[in-house]
Amino acid sequence: MPDLDDPATLGCLLALVREAIPTIRIYDPPMKTIGVQCEWLCDDGTTWWKSRDTLAELLVSALEDAP
Repeated sequence: MPDLDDPATLGCLLALVREAIPTIRIYDPPMKTIGVQCEWLCDDGTTWWKSRDTLAELLVSALEDAP
């Protein structure tokens, strides 16, 4: 089982997400009440938005929904 608290593991996961979704943008808003967010532009011109409590949750969720 991967250790999602390990910075190297998060970096590898981020690399996988960026390879799968080249247009992804990840935000760490200054107001921590909303967690971490991302958006990406799909081939059909629509935009996906996601928000999760942690970066690890966000990356896993984005990878699961990657085209």
